[in-house]
Amino acid sequence: MLRNKSFVKRTRKGNIVRTVKEHYLRDDIICGTSSCVHPVCNASTQPKPLSPSPRDSIKWKRHYVVPDTNALVNHIDIFERPIINNVVVLSTVLDELRGLSMPTYTRVRAILRDEERAWFVFSNEHHRETFIERNADESPNDRNDRAIRTAVVWLTKHLKPLGITPVMVTNDEDNLRKASDVAACRMDELLGVYSEHPELPDMMGSVNITDRKSDDVWTGYDEHLSPVQVQAGLKGGLLVQGTLQIAPYNYLEGSVYATLPDGTEQRVLVVGRNDMNRAVQGDKVAVQIWPKAQWRNAPSTALVDEDEDKVPSVTEEPKKDDEGSAKRVRRADGSATKADKLDDPAALDTKLGEPTGHVVGIIRRNWRSYCAFLDPNFTTRNARASNAPTTVSVLAMDRRIPKIKIRTRQADSLAG
Repeated sequence: MLRNKSFVKRTRKGNIVRTVKEHYLRDDIICGTSSCVHPVCNASTQPKPLSPSPRDSIKWKRHYVVPDTNALVNHIDIFERPIINNVVVLSTVLDELRGLSMPTYTRVRAILRDEERAWFVFSNEHHRETFIERNADESPNDRNDRAIRTAVVWLTKHLKPLGITPVMVTNDEDNLRKASDVAACRMDELLGVYSEHPELPDMMGSVNITDRKSDDVWTGYDEHLSPVQVQAGLKGGLLVQGTLQIAPYNYLEGSVYATLPDGTEQRVLVVGRNDMNRAVQGDKVAVQIWPKAQWRNAPSTALVDEDEDKVPSVTEEPKKDDEGSAKRVRRADGSATKADKLDDPAALDTKLGEPTGHVVGIIRRNWRSYCAFLDPNFTTRNARASNAPTTVSVLAMDRRIPKIKIRTRQADSLAG
């Protein structure tokens, strides 16, 4: 079956060109199951890597895993584990991955080439019964989500004689809500099937299910600008870019060497957790410079340790302990003093100083591994007999990295 789509466009030279795209739809695409009794699948000589006896669970019985794009992007480390097999990757998901995250796309392709993993690509975009057109008022992302649900519906009917259920795995609340006619779950629900591997839930990190249309989600930080907004701001001179460098004596004080709108290259201060906006040492960031009235000099004092969940800003008065003494702080030159000297105007110079700004977007993350240890304040006296996860704090050996919170089921083992 042939579907044509034609449109006109203007070339760089001003010529009007009519473009015709042909999309071929077929009815001989197999499901990938080696024991399928459908005439098309049974007569095909193509490789069929999916096992007729996949993992069994109480909720879905024997099932295949059908992840959407968000699930693969957020949890590719989990999907790379050899225990996750019998996975159906839709061609819609592969196309989205290629445009969204090329590294993730390459890793998925590497898994598909491994015959022992039993991963299969189902070409739903070229199947006559699973291909769908985009509606007039529908965004590309919503159309792709609908295509994924349509493919899972077809697979459910196709695999029903075999007693196998395809389970769609998604991190999108809206997509999960609309998948009421198929088996669908969140990533944490899927990992519950692999109870013999308690390390898998720890690998999820802090990625939670989100609703793209929800406005009542508060993250504690200002939302980052989109890549398009960042590029427009850089071209218009509203933003500057550079690599964030954290002071070795104070992880709440950073700077970015950037070219200002007037053409001069100068250091831009980024002070405080809110202004850093989730950026860490080595990240390439986009910074919006504050008005000159809010420019300041680098603080001369810094907190030595962070014992509370909320770190006070450098302009706030430090809390006092039970004996009435203030917390000790460290000067930029390494000498210690009492935090009550923060009241001295000479300690914190808030006069007009260096350009100061805040991070509005992260252009490129400086992904790296960190050597860290559990917070000494954590004790094992709260150990539980259950396997429920607990939240603990870890301290990186690199003092430029702030305290990191992780959720783990192995806190007692890590503390020991």
